[in-house]
Amino acid sequence: MWLMTKYGFYSIVQKHDREYHVRARERKDVENLVRCVPLPHAQIKESERTDYTFRIVVGQADVLAILRFLGETLDYSNFKDTIDQIDDQKHKPYHKVWDVIADALGAYGRKPIWQRRKETGQPPAELDAKSLASGRSLDPKTKS
Repeated sequence: MWLMTKYGFYSIVQKHDREYHVRARERKDVENLVRCVPLPHAQIKESERTDYTFRIVVGQADVLAILRFLGETLDYSNFKDTIDQIDDQKHKPYHKVWDVIADALGAYGRKPIWQRRKETGQPPAELDAKSLASGRSLDPKTKS
């Protein structure tokens, strides 16, 4: 599961029975969870041999505590506007991710890319970042 939050970007997966890895690409993101949830027994592990350099290994109760914390601290009406105000998060490509997903799945009345391709007789093409990213935002508040 991917989570884009005001505390960081996380990937949470179950590796073994009752063993979950809460992973992040930046140490600060995991530190935010350990401090804020809190998770006093969690040890941040670091490895440059994995796609997510930083992680904590926790049980299901801790995963539920993390999700509860994130839900209880959701206090904004617009994620993109909020993230722009948080120093350790505003440098991340959340806006670009939003644009790619909006183009792929549709937004603001625009059809998903697969449907637009089908209607124009274009081949379905793989939905990779290059074919999705058009260089402009579908968000009317974003200038690009």
